[in-house]
Amino acid sequence: MKYFLILFLFSLNSIFAQHQNNPSIFSTSEFGLYGGVNFSAFSDIGSSFLFEGRTNLSSKFNLKASIGYTKTYNPNSYNVKTNDFSNIDNIKKYYAVSYKVLKTQYQIIPFSLGVQYQLNYDSFYPYTQIEAGYKWIDPLTTKSAEKRNGEYNSFEELPKEYKQKDTLPVSSFSIGIGFGVKYRISNLLNVDFRYLYQFDSEIFNTHQFLIGLTI
Repeated sequence: MKYFLILFLFSLNSIFAQHQNNPSIFSTSEFGLYGGVNFSAFSDIGSSFLFEGRTNLSSKFNLKASIGYTKTYNPNSYNVKTNDFSNIDNIKKYYAVSYKVLKTQYQIIPFSLGVQYQLNYDSFYPYTQIEAGYKWIDPLTTKSAEKRNGEYNSFEELPKEYKQKDTLPVSSFSIGIGFGVKYRISNLLNVDFRYLYQFDSEIFNTHQFLIGLTI
């Protein structure tokens, strides 16, 4: 009987400890504001801001969602051959036009969903993460003055190389892989340092370094 009682108490202790270490799904939540920089091997340094929410899937896995605002820059220049059109007094004219794009700025609103794997120490929480995202992009180019290289009465008369328009992406998909560490300042406040590498379907891939405060 004594051994049965000891075994029973040990079982209760194990169940209680397991319950403490494995909280039920979606039982905790956390929110954070982040700011930092982004760059690539050939781009100027841009800025990144992020609002993120997280909830637990288990004691070590978190589900995360974020939305933000990013500016990134492509300093590479390139030449463009395109066309212009005018209609004055029902007289239609097409023009072969050329110019040089000197720099491109992308203003981006990124949205992402992802998963974090987090190790839980006393006040120190290193983690890795992977996320998938969608970006709304507003591109803005700085370019040289346009040069007209010919006048034509119809679009078909334009030389082949001038029949295209210089189009820039207005949306893209991304995959992000990164790691970070969260440090507890108090029972309510944490500071979070993060690195993220983003693969982008339409514009260049970027490195991001972020620092945030979470509650």
